[in-house]
Amino acid sequence: MPKKPEKTDQAVSQLIDIINELRNGKDQFFPPERKLCEQLNISRVTLRRAITILEERNILQSGSKGRLVVSPGNIETKGKIVFYTYGYERIINPAWNRLWTKLSGSCRQWGYDAELRLLSDENPVTVKKPESENEFIILTSFPKRYSEKMFKLIEEEKNVIATHESYIGKITNVVALDNYATGVMAAQELLVKNVSRPGFIGLQNNDIAFQKRASGFIDTMKQNAIDVEEFWFSGGSLGSFMINALEGVKAFINSGIDSLFWYSDEGVNVVYEIISQSYRIAQEFSLVTVAGSHQALANDPPVTAISHATAMTCTAIFQLIENLQNETRAKENIILVKPSIYKGRTV
Repeated sequence: MPKKPEKTDQAVSQLIDIINELRNGKDQFFPPERKLCEQLNISRVTLRRAITILEERNILQSGSKGRLVVSPGNIETKGKIVFYTYGYERIINPAWNRLWTKLSGSCRQWGYDAELRLLSDENPVTVKKPESENEFIILTSFPKRYSEKMFKLIEEEKNVIATHESYIGKITNVVALDNYATGVMAAQELLVKNVSRPGFIGLQNNDIAFQKRASGFIDTMKQNAIDVEEFWFSGGSLGSFMINALEGVKAFINSGIDSLFWYSDEGVNVVYEIISQSYRIAQEFSLVTVAGSHQALANDPPVTAISHATAMTCTAIFQLIENLQNETRAKENIILVKPSIYKGRTV
C-alpha cells in the first residue's frame, strides 16, 4: 500500500520555508519553539521531531544561545540531483515548473547540487543512468514516445525517483500527488455547501492523474447518494484543447448543474469567466479546482483550490533520497502525498 507523509514531514517542509526566508549568507538564529508552534499550528512534539531531522542534516545547529540556521556554504555536498522533464529552453508544464523551482531552491540546504535537463523533439537529450551512487534522477511525466525508452533504460536503477502516478508498477521509487485524495477533498468541499447537481470537467488524454481525480470525486459523491454529471473533452495541442473545451464547457455549465470540479489549473481563469457570466459565484454556483496558490488568488473572489502539494512532495523526495543513501529504503517506495486546500471564496 502506498505510504503517506506524516505531520512531521509537513513540519519539516514548513520549517525549511522559514529557513529560506531567514538566510542571507550568514548563520542566523532560529525563532523560539513557542512562536513556531503558533505560526505553524503544530504541537511541540511534532516541532521537535522536525527540528531533530533538520539538525541531523546540519541545516540547524543547537548552541548555548539557541538554534542557528546554518549558511548553505557550510553544508557538505552529499550528491547530485538531475531533474528530467519535458520542455525546450523552459519547462512546459506549470506543475513541473513549480516542482523544479521548489526542488532546486531546497537542494543546497539538503546538501545536493541540482541540474535541469529538458527533453523535446528540438532538444533530444538522452536520459542517462546515474553516474555514481550519489547521483539521483528525478522523472516527471513525458509524452509516450519518451516514456517507453526511459522505462527500459532506468527501470532497474535504485537511484531513480518518479513524480507521477503513471510510473507505479514500472519504477521502484515513486513520490507523487495523491490524485484520488485530491478528488475526495474537492467533493468534501462541495458537500459542505449541500450541492445537489455537481459536475466534473476533465481532459480525456489517458492521464491517470486526471482519471483518479475524477474517481475520487465521483466515489465520494456517490457515498453521499449524489450523482455526478461528467464532461470530458480532448485535445492534442494547447490550441485544440482550448477550442474543444470552450465549445462544450459553456453548455455544460448552463445545463442545470449547481457546482463544478474543474480538473486542473489549465484554463481555470476562462472557466471562471464563463461561470460568472451566468451565475453569482459562491451564492448560486460553487467552483473547486486544482491549482497553485497564484492561480487560485488571481480571481475575485479567489477560487477554492486543492493544491499540487509541491512543498510536501519535495520534502518526501529528499527524505527518500536520504533513505536510499543510508540503505534504509523498502523494496518498493510508493509515497502518495496528500494535498492541502487553498480556502478561496467560490464555495
